[in-house]
Amino acid sequence: MLAALLRYYKTNLLLALVLAVVIILRYQNVFAALAFLPISVVTGQPILALFIPQVLAGTLLSVFLLDLEFVLQAYFYDPASTFSTGLRDLLAQKNWVGLAGFAEAHQDEIKNPVLRSSVFQVVLIILCAYLVISRVSLLGTSFALGVLLQSIILGYQRRHKDWFWEIKLALSNTAISIYFVVVSLALLYLLTV
Repeated sequence: MLAALLRYYKTNLLLALVLAVVIILRYQNVFAALAFLPISVVTGQPILALFIPQVLAGTLLSVFLLDLEFVLQAYFYDPASTFSTGLRDLLAQKNWVGLAGFAEAHQDEIKNPVLRSSVFQVVLIILCAYLVISRVSLLGTSFALGVLLQSIILGYQRRHKDWFWEIKLALSNTAISIYFVVVSLALLYLLTV
C-alpha cells in the first residue's frame, strides 16, 4: 500500500525533502536555530535534537494539506455530487490508494477550489513572511513554506485558469506564467531571509 501511495506523491515528497534540506542548511547556525527551539526545563538549554525532526515533520506534512480540498468538497462544499459520494465511500473503506487515484482522476470536477487558488497563495505568502521574520515556530515555518512550495508545483503542473476563479477574468497563459514566477521568487526570497 505504501509503495502505491508513493506513486502519487513521490515528486511532492522529494521536493519536500529538498525543501527540508534547504531549511536545515539555512538555519544550521545554532544561533539562528535557537529562536525556534524549546528550552529544556531541566538544563535551561535549547533542545537541539528537535531541530531536524521539526523541519522534516513540517515539510512532509505540507505535502498533504492541499489534498484536504477533496475532503472539504466531499463533506462541505458539494456533498451531493457524484465525486463527493465516491470520495466518501473510499474514505469509509479506508482505501487510501484508491482515494489518491480517485482524487487525481477527478480533480477537475472541483469548482472554485479554496486551497488551490491564487488568493490562498497570497495569504500563504503573507503567513510565511510573518513566520520567517518572527521566528515563532520552526515547525510552523517549515510547514507553511512547504505548503507554498506544494501549491506552486501544483499550479505549474495544472496550469488551470480556475486557479484565478476569484477575479472572474480570463487570464492569458503569459499572465498565469508571470504570476507563478512572481510567487516562486517570493518563496526563494523567503528562504533567504
